[in-house]
Amino acid sequence: TPVKLVVIDSLAFHYRVASLSSYTDVNNSSKKNNSLSSTHNLTRMAAFLTELASEFDLAVVAMNHLTTRIEKDDSNNMGGTKLVPALGESWAHSITSRLMIDHYRHFHNTGTSSSATRGMEEVRTCTLVKSPHKPNGTALFMITDKGIRGVPPHLLQSQGTKRSRPS
Repeated sequence: TPVKLVVIDSLAFHYRVASLSSYTDVNNSSKKNNSLSSTHNLTRMAAFLTELASEFDLAVVAMNHLTTRIEKDDSNNMGGTKLVPALGESWAHSITSRLMIDHYRHFHNTGTSSSATRGMEEVRTCTLVKSPHKPNGTALFMITDKGIRGVPPHLLQSQGTKRSRPS
């Protein structure tokens, strides 16, 4: 059976470039018009991809990067930061299912002697954040020279495992 899959990477890039080029008007009217146009185009794109998936019985994966939003407190002062999807709320409401994919470096002991050497493996997570039919959940996996594989038990049970974000 052939795999029926369309992958779009990165949809957000094109909208970011378009929005950056619109900061020319002092009164922000160009920025507002471009924002409405981008929202309209994203909605049309989502409808087209949904129709494509339905008509040809295929899966569509569109990458949406995260960006940092600076939040303000009650006094309108700078507050903390929050990671949010780059394509915004209109895109978030247009999709059927959302997966969040991340990766971490896991450091662990590779030997059995007291002078065991330290090893590093990159473990990835895939979390189902939104789905109309499935409960939320997370799966751990690794990408190896043999393909996508589950995380070996020694990495999950290692007491020397240290989780850190890659730089």
